[in-house]
Amino acid sequence: MLFVIEIFHLGNNSDRDCGRLTRKRFLFEILFFQGIPPRGENPNPLREKIAKINGNVSQQLAEVGNCTFLNIDSALFIGTDGKINHMDMYDYLHFTSKGYQKLCEPLLELVQDLLQEFVKVENTSQDTDSLAGDLASKAP
Repeated sequence: MLFVIEIFHLGNNSDRDCGRLTRKRFLFEILFFQGIPPRGENPNPLREKIAKINGNVSQQLAEVGNCTFLNIDSALFIGTDGKINHMDMYDYLHFTSKGYQKLCEPLLELVQDLLQEFVKVENTSQDTDSLAGDLASKAP
């Protein structure tokens, strides 16, 4: 059985139409859209604009069955002083290795949970097929 997971990271230069990307191409397909992360060392109007864009995309994708929107928790990158740590984004826009790790850990957890659920369902269906075959062969 083919099972496909696609992950789209929305960014500052994303000009893709999410609706076009959400059309189902495979029988078992789940799309993850990760929101635009905050940017700029200090609080700025662009962070507010990004929050609105993420909210709009989240609402649009909520109507699509095979999509999950992952809003980036700004608290992962923005300190209590409102600043982004340069250890996460060296230029306050592009991630460092540490920043990518923080960004992708929640995504990794979701994908692992999803795969575990898929394996459970797949094992159950194989067990059922096996049981049905055994019962059929023992029938008089």
